[in-house]
Parts: sequence; C-alpha cells; structure tokens
Amino acid sequence: MQGDRDVGEKWLLLGGMGRVGRALSRALVEGGDRVLVTGRDEEERDSWGRDFSWAEGVSAEVVDFGSETQAESFVAALRSFAPDHAVLSFGQPDCEGRLTEIPMREFDRCLRDQLRAQLVAVRTVLPRLPEHGLFLLINGSTAVGADGGRGLVHVPAAAALSLARVLAAEQEEPGPRIATLLLEAAVEVPGLPLERQLSGETLAAALRILARRSRREPCVFGLAPGAGLRAVSTTVEESSDLEELA
Repeated sequence: MQGDRDVGEKWLLLGGMGRVGRALSRALVEGGDRVLVTGRDEEERDSWGRDFSWAEGVSAEVVDFGSETQAESFVAALRSFAPDHAVLSFGQPDCEGRLTEIPMREFDRCLRDQLRAQLVAVRTVLPRLPEHGLFLLINGSTAVGADGGRGLVHVPAAAALSLARVLAAEQEEPGPRIATLLLEAAVEVPGLPLERQLSGETLAAALRILARRSRREPCVFGLAPGAGLRAVSTTVEESSDLEELA
C-alpha cells in the first residue's frame, strides 16, 4: 500500500496515549511516518516514553485542552512539528458508575468538561493544518463486554459525528478535509479473538486511505473486522480505494 503514497507524513494524535493511540502510533511509525501524541497525564507520558524508547519519529506532549492556557502553550510544539494530519479521539465521558445510573448533574459536568476540551483542541489545531491535510474524528473508546463480546460506547461516536457535521458546515475552502471514522470493534485487546478486533496496522492503513482522498465532501466511515473500511454516510459515490481493507 505504501507504493502509491508519500512516506514520512506527520500525524498528530490528540488524546492518543491510550490503547488505541499506542497501537496506531506503533503502526504509523513502523510504516515510516512520524507521530506526535498528546495526553493529560505526566505518568502516562512517561509510560508512553518507555514503551516507545525503541522508536524514532515519535514524541509525546502533556497538554490538557480543558485549559486554554495549556492549549496556547502547546502551539509552539505544534508549529515545530507541523503535522500533515490530525486525529481527535473521543473517549468515554470521565464519569464514575454506569452511564444509565449516574446522576444527571454529574453526567452534565463530565460531558461539559469533555466537549469543552475537544472544542479547544479543534480551535487550536484545525487552523494550523495544511490545505492537503486531514482532520479525522474517531470514537476512540470502544468497550468490550465481560463476555468478550463487542459493545460500542455510543456517546463518543455521537459526539464525534455531531462535531464533524458542525466543523464541515463552517469549513471554508481551501482548508483541511474533515471526516469521521467509527471504530466498530475494540483495538488490540489481549485475550479477545483476533477476528473480533482491529489491529493497529488495519487502523493505520484506513487513516492513510482517508488521508489521500481528494474529495472534500464531509464523510462518515466505518471500520470493522472482516468488513474493512466503508462509507457509512456520504454525498458522493465512493471510489474503489475503500475496498483495499475488505
């Protein structure tokens, strides 16, 4: 697949220090790309550094986009890295307890804090992407039930879809393309059968396909084991490149 694309692209993974971000970063770096990852926790950053001590072209920054001051401080690192593309990962709201049982006041607080941080991240990064770039929103939190079955966390997916629609409506050309990728399975979960999960390599290949699309229409894509990458919602017919992961 690398024969028809330029290697050495630079990816910014916002909120990418979790399992999905680690799997994706490894695959991107092994494929010749460079990666800058952000997270809110210094201990997580240090753990990340140990796990990727073998890799060149990968770095991590601690930044809490819930703080506009920290976001402004991150701009210097952002300009220095000069990413080609950015991925904003939507995690599950940071609430304790079952989503169906949590008090609404607590849920409102969690959702407000999360959406505020994501909006600040968008305002910080999107204007600084190149015209050829891709700004991709993904539901980075995919839960796996106790029985090992697939159980999607719908709140992050809904948030990613809603924000993508707003950004696409406001986007002025020329500017980076905006898309949403819905992960329909967990990513590299130990103990889960391989046929029921996504690998970092599959996810990285999907991102590279989306990054080289020339169409600017806002689109929603799904990625599932065995089914590959497919258009879920789009205003145009998709080209055959989406069949590469099938």
